[in-house]
Amino acid sequence: MRNVILALAAILAFGGGAAAFEWKEPPSGLPETFTIGLHAADTILDGDYALAAGAGFNLAVPVRPGLEYNRALLKACAAAKIKAVVWDSRIASWNVGGWELHGRALEEYRKSEATAGYVLYDTLLLPPPRAPANWWRVREIGGADPAHFRYVESVHPSQFPNDGACRDYLRRYFAGCSAYVLYEEAQPFSAAAIKAMKMIAEESNAAGRVWWRRTLLTDASPAMLRWQACSAAAAGAKAVFWLAIRPMTTGKGEATLLGDDGEPAPCYEAAKAVNARLAAFGPLLMRSMATTFYTIGDMPENVRAPNNSPIASLTSDAERDGFLVGLPNTGDSRYAFIVRKPSDADKPAQVQVQLTEGTTATLVETGQPLAGPLSLLPGEGQLLQIK
Repeated sequence: MRNVILALAAILAFGGGAAAFEWKEPPSGLPETFTIGLHAADTILDGDYALAAGAGFNLAVPVRPGLEYNRALLKACAAAKIKAVVWDSRIASWNVGGWELHGRALEEYRKSEATAGYVLYDTLLLPPPRAPANWWRVREIGGADPAHFRYVESVHPSQFPNDGACRDYLRRYFAGCSAYVLYEEAQPFSAAAIKAMKMIAEESNAAGRVWWRRTLLTDASPAMLRWQACSAAAAGAKAVFWLAIRPMTTGKGEATLLGDDGEPAPCYEAAKAVNARLAAFGPLLMRSMATTFYTIGDMPENVRAPNNSPIASLTSDAERDGFLVGLPNTGDSRYAFIVRKPSDADKPAQVQVQLTEGTTATLVETGQPLAGPLSLLPGEGQLLQIK
């Protein structure tokens, strides 16, 4: 009966009775620091997560549900001083066990210092007759445990027949109090990826929501690691997810931080360096809103620059170079996040930044004025404060 009542209330909230029904939205429970996540392994080994923490990762996401599996993940992450998302079918599915069972599960996980949030699935991806009940479940779990976020993945924009259908979906998604949108893609440097980031950034800004980006990397080259992280951050994402901690028994071929033997993989040091850059920029990125981003040069997708961009031009000494430029701001302070595209030649390029007349820039990382070209590796980004 409780589920029926909640579903009816949700239908009213979505329909003509919405004006008469008021719901105070619970806190999102999202982390206050920039999130750098990776995917857990099939088998949980404590030492793996200590190595992940040493590389700068601060959140692990499970690859499957399971009570003992989640307990082991929380234990390993607590020892490594990082957080974990819980995937428990008693919480993830509306129809498993009813609210009494949901409540007992929440009570257990609330006690762990490593719990960051809960996986919820089938939430706004269902046909309309069932969507309201699932929408309500996201809100109710947020009210029952507001300190932990609701992990709900969205459909990638490329899966919709057109942009209008995707934007309608995203607006329903954000209105459903899902706390944030996180989508999965296999090709982070592509026209589809740039278009997806643009659309999601615009809709999340309009809704006052936060979005996260998750990529199933098969290419863990230093250039692709830098691009995946820096392009997402420049576009306004508050978290990036990349790599699995170890090779999966499912054989998906996803790039991993560690090898089969548990020793650091070749990409370990590159991932550590990229994560350190994100952590350095993180406090500012968490306070900022990325109002827009655009592309310059040889890029897979052309996104036009706004008329008020402080960057007049970017020129590189590398052939066929290209850039993504994010324009975040924090109140009265303006910034430009310049990210060079990835390439197979992992060598720095000298990038001349021409500012608009009357504008100056300071390197956020060093606090020094911009006095010459930026030296950028493929996929690398630099954050400038504009004055």
